[in-house]
Formats: sequence, C-alpha cells, structure tokens
Amino acid sequence: MMKQIKKLLFVLFALSLVLSLGVCAAAESGDEPPAVVASGECGESGGSMVYTLYADGTMIISGTGKMKYWTHVTYAPWADLRDNIVRVIIQPGVTNVGHHAFEYATALESVVLPEGIEYIGDSAFCGCENLVSINIPSTVRNIYDHAFHYCTKLPSIDMQNSKITSVAFCAFKQCYKLETVTLPPTVTTIRDSAFSDCQRLRQINIPEGVTSIGEFAFNSCRAMENVVLPDSITHIYNYAFDSCSKVNLPSLPENLETLGELAFQDCNFESVTLPDHLVSVARRAFAGNKNLTTVAVPASVESIDSTAFAECKAMTAYTVAPENQNYKSVDGVLFTKDGKTLLDYPAAKPGSFYAVPDGVTELANKAFDGCKQLTDLALPDGLTTIGDEAFSGCSGLTALQIPQGVTAIGGAAFRDCISMERIELPDTLERMGTFMFDYCTSLRSVTLPASLTSIGHYTFGMCSALETMILPAEITSIPEGFSAGCTALREVHYVGTVDQWLALSVNQYANDAFKNAAVHIHDDLSTTQLSGSENWNSIPTSDGGLQKGALYLDFTDAVKEAFPAEQQSDALTMLNAGNWFLDADSMTLRGALTLPAALYASGAGKQITWYPTRDVLALALREAGVKWIALPYGDKGLNDGDWYLDMDAFMDAIGRGKTDEEKAEARAQIEQHVVFSYNPGGDQFVYMF
Repeated sequence: MMKQIKKLLFVLFALSLVLSLGVCAAAESGDEPPAVVASGECGESGGSMVYTLYADGTMIISGTGKMKYWTHVTYAPWADLRDNIVRVIIQPGVTNVGHHAFEYATALESVVLPEGIEYIGDSAFCGCENLVSINIPSTVRNIYDHAFHYCTKLPSIDMQNSKITSVAFCAFKQCYKLETVTLPPTVTTIRDSAFSDCQRLRQINIPEGVTSIGEFAFNSCRAMENVVLPDSITHIYNYAFDSCSKVNLPSLPENLETLGELAFQDCNFESVTLPDHLVSVARRAFAGNKNLTTVAVPASVESIDSTAFAECKAMTAYTVAPENQNYKSVDGVLFTKDGKTLLDYPAAKPGSFYAVPDGVTELANKAFDGCKQLTDLALPDGLTTIGDEAFSGCSGLTALQIPQGVTAIGGAAFRDCISMERIELPDTLERMGTFMFDYCTSLRSVTLPASLTSIGHYTFGMCSALETMILPAEITSIPEGFSAGCTALREVHYVGTVDQWLALSVNQYANDAFKNAAVHIHDDLSTTQLSGSENWNSIPTSDGGLQKGALYLDFTDAVKEAFPAEQQSDALTMLNAGNWFLDADSMTLRGALTLPAALYASGAGKQITWYPTRDVLALALREAGVKWIALPYGDKGLNDGDWYLDMDAFMDAIGRGKTDEEKAEARAQIEQHVVFSYNPGGDQFVYMF
C-alpha cells in the first residue's frame, strides 16, 4: 500500500511540475495553457517515468532511467492516441527510447532528445511519415533495427557526435526525402538495407574503419554520387549499391576481398580496376553499367561469374594480370586460363566478325550478349556447350552454323537476335533451353535434329516470321508455348509415320500456331515395299510427245512384290493415278496426289476422321480409284491450275457412303496436301502430305 501511495505522489508531483511549466509559458505568452489529454507511467520501473500528452499534440516524457521496451506498437500506453502526437520532448534523466514507442505516429513532426539517451529502440519511430526533425545526442551508442524506417519526409540525419558502431538493419530504409547523412568515426559496419531505397540520398560519409557494407545497404539510392569507400572495407555484400545509377567510384577499396551478387549493378562506372586482394566477383556484380568500357583483373582473382559484367554495353576490353592462374585476356576477350571457356566478349569491341579460337569447348552464359555490332561469327569444331543467353541481343547476326559436337544450348540463347534468318542446328544437339529463339523475328524456317531429347518451353516464342518447321519422329512431345506468337507458321513437316504423328503429345497452352499449321508427313518407305524401277517404261526427257492419258510407268511387278493379292489392284490403281514428272537435275521422279482434308484433320484432334484406324498411305493405295493421265517433264507443258487426275473416280473411291455435300467439301481441299516422289538412286518411294 505504501509503495502505491509513493508512486501516486510521484506522478502527482511530476504532473504538477509539468503543468506549472506549461502555465508559466502560457502566462508569459498571455495564452491559456493547453489541456492535458492523457498521462501515465511509461518507465521500465513503473512510476520512475511519466508521459503527458497535451491538446496541442505535444508529448513530454520525464523521469529517470529506462523507458519501457514494448514488443508491439499497440502495447505503448499512448498507442490509441499516437495519431494525435505532433511533438515529442524527452527530458534529461531518460536514458533510452523504447522499442515501438512511437511507431506509426503519423502526425509526429519533431523529436527532441536529451544528452544521456543511450539507445533508440527497435522501430521506435518507424512509419512516422511526417517526421522532419530529430537530434541524435552524443551519448547514443545504439540505434536499433527499423528505428527510422519509412520516415518518408526526414530530410537529414546527423549522427557525427554519437558513439554508434553499426548502422542497424533497415534503420533508415525508405526515407524517401533523406538527402544527407553524417556518420560518426566509430562506425565499423553498415548492415543490410540500412539506407535502402533512400531515393534522394545525395551525400553520405563512410568513415575509415568501416569493414563491411551489408546486403541492400544502399540499394536504389538513385541520387547518390558523392561517395568514397575507404580502404578499410573488406566485404561488400549482395545488392549493396544496386541501382545507384549515379555512383561512379574513383576506385574500389584496396583491401576488398569479397564482392557480392549485384553489388554495383546498374551503377555508373566508367572503368573498373579490381583490387589486388579481391578473390571473387559474384553474379551480376557490375551488370548494367552502361558506361563501363574497361575492366582490369588482378592476379588474386580466382572466380568471376560469367554474368558479372553482363549488359555493360560500352565495354571494349578486358585486361588480366599475366600472373593470374584462372583467367586470361586474348585481344580483349575474357577466357578461362586454359582457353576452353569463352567467358565474355565485350559488347562494344570494334569489328563485325569474330572467329572463336580453336580449343574453346564452352561459351559461357551471356558470352556474346548484346554484341550488336557482330554480323558474322565462326564457331570452332570441338565446341560442346552454349550457355544461357549466349547470343542474346546480337541483333546484327543474320545466320549462324552451330558445329557438330554441340550437345546443349541454354535458355534464351538467341533471344532478340532480330536479324537472324537462318540457323543450322547440329545432329548432335540433345538439349534446347527455354525461350531459346525468343523474339527472333526474322527467322523463317528451322530444322530440329533427331538427336534432341529435351526441348524447353516457349522455344520459338514470338518468332513472328517463322513459316516452316521440320520435326523428326524422335521428338515425342511439344512443350508449353513452343510456337507462342508464331503468327506466320503455315507448315510443319514431320519426318515420321502417321502413327508417330498421331502419338505426338502437344501441350495445349500457347501452341495454337503449331496446332493450326498444315502438317506434311514425310516417310521413307523401305525398298522392299516399292522396288523394281527397272520395270518402268521409258521416261521422256523433254516435253515433246506427251499426251494426256499416256501411261509411262509400269508398277505391276513392284505392286506384286510389295502387297498381298487382295490389295494389289487398289495399290496399282493408286500408283497409276499420280501427276508424275521427271526432275532432270536430280533424276528424281516426282508426282502429286492430294488426299481430302477430311481424312486427316491437321491440328484438330489429330485423328483420321473417315478412317480412324488406317494409315493414310495404305488407305490411299487401297482406295484411290483414279486413272493415270500424263507424265510431263518438269512442269513444262502444264498450265497453272490444271488438274491431271480423274477427280470423279478419285472421289468415288474414297467417298463411299458420304453425302454429295461431304464429298464436295473434301474435293475443295484435295489439291493441298499430299506429294509423292520416287528417288531412283535410293530405290525409295517418298511421300508427304
């Protein structure tokens, strides 16, 4: 009871003291003193500290010792009134500002701290978006995490007389209007995100003695340019100065040992000399420095990520110390010491042609990324691997031959090669990466090798000029987005059987272009099926003497050898029904016969509508009842649009049981899809549709 009475007497005394001070001030100004809105205890020891909130928004905290540490913003005694707090005055005797004390006091504009304050707690002023003025006493030894996070109007912070040794995690993050910061000489560490996204921060002194700068410490400080890093710094961690678009350091700290991922991405460096103690340069450490022209690599460097200097569009040359055991520079191009991996070809290196040296087996990720000046490139025999984005943005390349032996090409390897019209892929290629030809807007045709075992999704995304694809039967599935944006795709040539085509698995997402293209099936039939070219009658080598209806081929023996007796009549009728001619240049017999689209609905469910269980060629050989008409040489003597088959007989043969309307619809499409040819040299009868 006596203890409670003493606490009550202390509160009344402090309140009377504050009121008397307010009354005196009001008396001097002739105004009535502001009314008290709320008051109470806020000290770690209860009655040792009190707060008073006045109607004009002023809060005065007085007493001795430590302010209480609250674990959440809602636990502070003035939590429900924090939107009414405009000014905070902490009187001498108080030694700290408690955790979450004024978090999200959105009306708070100014804070006066007395000498003797040692700590500013976790999130003490976090989210005070109207705070514009606060002093940091010389006695302050620690400013905790998030202390001033999101104080969006705070223009400056002067800590030069304080004794802090570390700028805490997110301490000043997103202080959007913070322009100048003064740190004391006692600071040794700037922790993660300490000043991240301080978009107007122009000037900060980083004192000698700082040894590490944490992740995201100055990320997106886009106005910062007058910064000098002392030689005492040994570690700069991931994203430390990422997107500081005006930072152009005169030099890196001479004792720097580790440089993290994206540490100086999208800065404004013009040249980089890596210090002699540096061991590694991480992923995208200097990527996107658009004015960077040269990089000097010392002997100490053991690891440079292949993307460390990606998208440095002004780069002309690397130099590497001869003593370096891991890297070398050849004519300004960066290689591994053994010469087997080409790491980076400078994007602005003069010259339109480059021959990759013999002995190179790998092109690293982004090896030629953004090399717009290159129009021709020679790749060596022995190359096996092409990395992700290896040729991305090579907008001048018009054609490229990938040598035999290459087994893997990475994701987006040719993205934005907007002038590339032709590419030759090797028969050894096994893996094609995701987005491999993304936005190759001039590519017109492509042949995929039978060696492929893996195709990444969106392989030909936005190849808007691609008209023709040739696919081998070894490809059994088409991935998501394979033909996304291929608006010109008209023909898919499939080197396999109809049954194999029907078994092909096509991902339905973003593959309309592939599904709607006209499909031509190419199948090399075995010589035992159709042989006996010696039984053909003479084939004219000029267009003279040809008559419609004249028969120039005798397939009788071939049919007897290839087909059972019950099928020979239909097969012979079929073979005598083509529009045949001799190609004098290749000495290849060629002919044409078109099946109606109703037999095979290209891209619409992949089924033979009229004869769902029969091979299309076998169907044609059995069912086509058309008559042989003529054998012209080449296309001479033929008029465009002339039809050299007996269409009535053909439709009667394949349209049994169909209505006149159905046969008429099929007949309208009959001249579009199936082509037959005979290769005398290979004794092979080839067809496609």
